[in-house]
Amino acid sequence: MKVLTTYEYSEISYDSIVGDIRDPMAFKKIKELENLFNDKYTGIVEFKLSSISFKNFVGVIKIKDTFIEVLPKIYDSSKKEDNNLNKNEIYKNLNYMINKSSKLSIKNVDITRYGASEEGFFLDFFINMFLQELYTNLFKGVYKTYVTQQENLRYIKGRLLVTENIKRNLIHNKMFCEFDEFTEDNIVNQILKYTTRLMSRITNWRQNQLLAENIIHTFIDVSDIYANVETFNLVREDRLLGTYSKLLKIAKMFLEGQSFNIDNDELSSNFIFSVDMNMVFQEYIFELLNEYRSEIFNENLILRPQYSKEHLIYDSNDKGVFHLKPDIALIEGNQVQLLIDTKYKKLNIDKHRNGVSDKDLYQMFGYFHKYDQPVIHLLYPRYDKDISQHYKIEKYGEPSIFVNTLSLSNSLYTAEGEKAIVNSLKEIFNNQMSIKNVL
Repeated sequence: MKVLTTYEYSEISYDSIVGDIRDPMAFKKIKELENLFNDKYTGIVEFKLSSISFKNFVGVIKIKDTFIEVLPKIYDSSKKEDNNLNKNEIYKNLNYMINKSSKLSIKNVDITRYGASEEGFFLDFFINMFLQELYTNLFKGVYKTYVTQQENLRYIKGRLLVTENIKRNLIHNKMFCEFDEFTEDNIVNQILKYTTRLMSRITNWRQNQLLAENIIHTFIDVSDIYANVETFNLVREDRLLGTYSKLLKIAKMFLEGQSFNIDNDELSSNFIFSVDMNMVFQEYIFELLNEYRSEIFNENLILRPQYSKEHLIYDSNDKGVFHLKPDIALIEGNQVQLLIDTKYKKLNIDKHRNGVSDKDLYQMFGYFHKYDQPVIHLLYPRYDKDISQHYKIEKYGEPSIFVNTLSLSNSLYTAEGEKAIVNSLKEIFNNQMSIKNVL
């Protein structure tokens, strides 16, 4: 097995993947690699004459016996300002952000021990995080809920389905009934079992495979299904779901990011697993702001994720069209005081407006007018240098839009690393208030 590591916004040559590209077998392998990337990855991966160029793609690509892992550029260990983080540190940081953003129980996943006994790459760490958390929760008790069943019985159970009973039992001494059964064979466990089977097929760690075997054995009475992203629409939230809701979130992230069928041996030798860093970054920031709300803002404000009270325009029937949905809203009473939009994009201090796009600024303009002129923050991860800028909506008005970068290159999974992020966020918002007061 060959493992190649690269980063976002970089290239990797075909020669390093398959050897001499002039070899017909090597050329065939590259064509298989191209076929893996469908419309889903248009614009974030580019096949050039002699190399593959990655933009904001993070994940793992497997082509036969070759693994290509693409790590976030914000953790690039080749940069001095990143304190020479090694790959295990990158894995820990990335999985910690995913863990935090999904509200998993950190005490059940000892991130500091990753890489202590086995070498692996990001996908193995991600799978280990999920399987450990799932196994811990199953040890406490398998999730059960009421599932509606229909069955032909010799006695009435639940309610009799008259029409179906006439169709099926005109000459049989049975009754066709519908009833609710409290069972572990439900859609939640079926999804988790499918995800576990999928993970066991693609992980390289024996400890992950053993964990998966134990989990599948626990789910012996749970039906096998094929699951995809749409399957999650069948899940009904209830008070019994608890931590399993968070596990479903990780499972959905995994199924959204992978590209092969569990029952197809050919596809399991070639696959892609990608991480939606836009979502991870957004939810990670929200969880930090929510947890340290009083310390960062010194206010008793309410935080709302994906706040969607207003629309951009209205149709002829006064029905709202195009939700304006900022990532994070800070609300006091009924008034939106502050809106925060996280952007997992690469800014550049040498570009016009530091690389902030027209589209993003137009979006903030809409937020400003539709939400009664709150202060707006655009928050980006730092890549090369810190960027801090502010803009006015009106020519002689106060600053309304603030652009800042946040460094994620420390050991985020440690108490010290988390404290450093919180202090950075606190400084960003305190600086915003200072600028408004001076001007």
